[in-house]
Amino acid sequence: MKKQLTFLFFILLSISLYAQNSESIIVDGKPVSEEEFYNIQNNGWSIIEFQGLTLLGNFSNKDYLLRLNINCSDTSKKSSFLIEYSDNYRDGTFGGLDFVSSKPDEYRIITFSVDNQEFDNPFIRNDKNVLLAFKEALKSGKMLTIKTFIKESNPYVKEEVIKLGREIDFKLDNSYLLDTPISCK
Repeated sequence: MKKQLTFLFFILLSISLYAQNSESIIVDGKPVSEEEFYNIQNNGWSIIEFQGLTLLGNFSNKDYLLRLNINCSDTSKKSSFLIEYSDNYRDGTFGGLDFVSSKPDEYRIITFSVDNQEFDNPFIRNDKNVLLAFKEALKSGKMLTIKTFIKESNPYVKEEVIKLGREIDFKLDNSYLLDTPISCK
């Protein structure tokens, strides 16, 4: 019994120390918990501060969170994006899981459009002119639509078929935040 109490004491002590040393998530200047983070709803961009990093996020879609690294403070870093599931997706257990990102994926095609102006995937080539045009469209646009297409083999025609997987919309309020220098990896 004494060993169990000692073990329990050390577990509680380590949890307490970890909780004190972990940095909170700050969204638009206000601290939020991880649970609150994946339930945030707004109409556009927000600045997120976490573990010394400054990030740009969009919480306007109830099922997904978009993180966009398009104005990197370190200009040697590549622009990128990440779409994560929110806690509102399906049964509420997906919050924080990655859906799609700018990492190459041979089975998926991703396209971006701002108010129906197509940009294909501006993160593929990391062309500064294409990214600048995309950023300017985001600043003046009202809606960002990201489409994911899935490549499938069709055994009947013996060739690859491309099908629409998902179409995700994000509202573009607070566009002035796109000029905030972001911590890119």
